[in-house]
Amino acid sequence: MAGNRKSAFSLIEIMVLLGIIAIMASIIIPNLITSWIHNHEADALKQMKLFGKDPPHFRDSGDNTGGPSTITIFSVNMDQGLVQALEERVDHVACYHGYLFKLFYPNQEDPVWHLYAWPKSYNNTGIKAFYTDSNGPVFETNNIYQRYSGTKIPERYAATKMADSSLAGPYGMTQISYTDGEYWYKPRNQ
Repeated sequence: MAGNRKSAFSLIEIMVLLGIIAIMASIIIPNLITSWIHNHEADALKQMKLFGKDPPHFRDSGDNTGGPSTITIFSVNMDQGLVQALEERVDHVACYHGYLFKLFYPNQEDPVWHLYAWPKSYNNTGIKAFYTDSNGPVFETNNIYQRYSGTKIPERYAATKMADSSLAGPYGMTQISYTDGEYWYKPRNQ
């Protein structure tokens, strides 16, 4: 009665197949996560560079709070969703592709605007933090000591006030330690 026997996979064959799938997943998933993090970092760096090229124009609405309460950003190159979020939020913190952006207004003590970007979730949406201002280029840090993430917002002068130490950074560039303890440097491709 060999003709009545149905063909099916044996338990061993199914277990081997599941083992192969598990091995492939253990190789593929970490690589996907790493590329996802690098894409978020690249998007944040791109927006920071565009923000520096198309600086914002500030208009004071006369509320005398020490900084303008109305921000208008004229930018052709920046992502308009990010621009709108920075304009509308009271705290001027906007989320864009896994990164949070914080804009500090110029005021009477400091006529320079400052823009920071850091991961919404450290090691899940990004690792590096970025900084630019109205004076110049974008700087980045590996975000090792402070681990800026989510609601841990950099202070206004975190990347601008130097501490007393410096050392050689990646690619032979000099890094300078700032008051937040991080080493901020220009990205390699800038």
